[in-house]
Amino acid sequence: MRLCSNVYQRRFKETLQGSRPRIKEHLKKFEEWRKIALKKKSIFPVQKETFVGIHPPLSAACAIMSPTTVYTLIGTKPDIIKILFDKMLKAYFKLMDYREKLTGEKIESIGLANDNSAFISNKMYVEQVLSLRGEEND
Repeated sequence: MRLCSNVYQRRFKETLQGSRPRIKEHLKKFEEWRKIALKKKSIFPVQKETFVGIHPPLSAACAIMSPTTVYTLIGTKPDIIKILFDKMLKAYFKLMDYREKLTGEKIESIGLANDNSAFISNKMYVEQVLSLRGEEND
């Protein structure tokens, strides 16, 4: 399975160093939209702060590949999927750090709501996701 070899070989790249014009442009456009929506008293909820981030590990994995594949790997190759989850958690934390640096806000919650957790057992979720530390895997 190509995914299995890729998980072992890839490392999380420090992509948030220095200037990130696309992220900054996105945040600028979001802020412009937010001001317009607040001014027009939109019937839709308007986010109070600018946001940079990704979904937590299980939901993110299910977004980039078939959820069925993710659930199968949890049961058949837990060591491989855990490496992927750990790398995604590290990316999640890096983005939260970047968000704090960019906006000056203090994030006090990691907010790991996993929409896909309903499709695996509590035991699997605890073992595969809640036990993650977000550390570099060698």
